[in-house]
Amino acid sequence: MPPKTWRNMYGNVEVFNQLEGQQTSYIQNPESADYDIYEEESIYEPIHGLEVTNKRTHHERTPRVSVLNSTRRNKARILLVTLAALLTISLLLIFLLLGLGFVKYSALIAELQEITSENGFLRSYASSTFQIFNEAHNKCAEVRDSRYITAVPCDTNSTGQQFQWLPGGRLLSMATRRCVGAPKKASKLPVYLYPCSEHSELQRWECPNDTLLALRGAELYFNYGNTPLMLVILYTRTGPWSRWVIHGTHNSVCSWSCEGSSPCQRGWAFFQGHCYYFSHSADSWGSASQWCLSQASVLVTIDSKEEQAYIAEATRTRFFWLGLTDQRSEGSWQWMDGTALSGTRYWAENEPNGLQQENCGSTRGDSGAWQDVSCLEKIQWICEKKV
Repeated sequence: MPPKTWRNMYGNVEVFNQLEGQQTSYIQNPESADYDIYEEESIYEPIHGLEVTNKRTHHERTPRVSVLNSTRRNKARILLVTLAALLTISLLLIFLLLGLGFVKYSALIAELQEITSENGFLRSYASSTFQIFNEAHNKCAEVRDSRYITAVPCDTNSTGQQFQWLPGGRLLSMATRRCVGAPKKASKLPVYLYPCSEHSELQRWECPNDTLLALRGAELYFNYGNTPLMLVILYTRTGPWSRWVIHGTHNSVCSWSCEGSSPCQRGWAFFQGHCYYFSHSADSWGSASQWCLSQASVLVTIDSKEEQAYIAEATRTRFFWLGLTDQRSEGSWQWMDGTALSGTRYWAENEPNGLQQENCGSTRGDSGAWQDVSCLEKIQWICEKKV
């Protein structure tokens, strides 16, 4: 054994050895309390592992939420783009419709201006209205079905029987605002109504004599033939079926044409330096007088045998007012201008005979002679004015 002093000096070696032995036993003894505590801690490893797993799961889920949010943002972006596209398309459609509407509106305005211009043209250059009358059959031409023309009993109130001359020898139907024409220059073809054209030779008419109405430049006449449909046709014959005058007169249909050399306005007839208007409607003596005054004329004054013959021939089947009255003083007949009736008179036999009940003068349809009639009767009238 070493000396005591050596042992004291190195006593700490024993302690060290003891401690070393304890440390060794701690490492080698699996049943020590400290190891049990370690084992106890190891029991909770699954919990710690679970926590880690949960943390991992949380970290793993975070990208999924981001992806979901990104998907939602993409959908919202797509929706906004779609809405923007729809809005753009809607605006384009609106502008397109507005453009089409403007074009249509401009076309309507142009059409209205054209119609207004045409109406002004007609008022300035068209003749007065008249009826085309066939004396042999006592019928007037009338538009039927907006296309054809036939002959029916005359009716002054029928728009379908009213015609008007336009420049260029064109006949206008007042009922349809179309012109009388033919499909071609051939006999036995119906006369039709077409949109008026200045350039159509098949819409131009002329009168070879006082009672014929023919397609210009052709021996084809306006004819009310004995056809199954009873239509007006073009025909080469010039018999009674082809003879027409202005209803209420014996004047040629072309006498009111816009292209004659007459110094009178359209619709007025010229005779010995005067213009005469033979009305187609009927009214009282006072109203007829006012109408003539509105046309810068007066009810006719007859002051010569020639004039009486002209008036009698022109009014041979109708009664017409004259500018003759004794309303101021019974039995004292005078003309519109106040001139007393004197000289040659053309009263029919036993006329005037109405005393105070009949104070206005008119022609008689059978002879053209004069008679007195109640001023309230409604008959046709004759206006007169100097050229």
